Amino acid sequence: MNALPIMKVVSIPDEDINRIKAVIQDNPRLQLFLKIALGTGLRLREICSLNIEDLLTPENEIKEIIKVKVKGGRVVDTCLSDNVRQAIKEYIQSQQLKLGALFISKRTGKRITPNGMWRDFRNAQIKAGIKQPYHPHQLRHTFGTKIASLSGQNPYLVAELMHHRSLNTAMIYIHLSEQQKFDTLNKVGELI
Repeated sequence: MNALPIMKVVSIPDEDINRIKAVIQDNPRLQLFLKIALGTGLRLREICSLNIEDLLTPENEIKEIIKVKVKGGRVVDTCLSDNVRQAIKEYIQSQQLKLGALFISKRTGKRITPNGMWRDFRNAQIKAGIKQPYHPHQLRHTFGTKIASLSGQNPYLVAELMHHRSLNTAMIYIHLSEQQKFDTLNKVGELI
């Protein structure tokens, strides 16, 4: 039986993320977009559709778990880390936002479109000297790759946090090194 080829995802190297962060110090909107993308794995469209009222508790604190409409129309629970929640809180306060869209276009004064956010992200990369700009979806791949690495290559956790219905999809983020394989085999060998 022939195995399906494993799709290779392209995540953004830490050094390029740091270069982007360095040039967006004066752009709170893009800073928050980057933090949410890298901290939740949400897609560009999902991030641009976030509303302030969906993020707040009745006590005006940022929720730990928010409902997000994802690809395919499903509504899923998305966890927000303390770091992401703090960044959202500071952004809402600094921008004096009350209700409605979290991200507002400077040009139109309305909700920023995914194309508008993509353009800002691309321009920041050009300013950072990145020759071949990354697509915002590669931020999602970066999140998935980091989750896989930090969880010990746990496909169940990757699938859950990335809202994948299939473990097969989550497996594209799992990259076991030869050393990990040998370490596991040696542990099994100690049991026999």
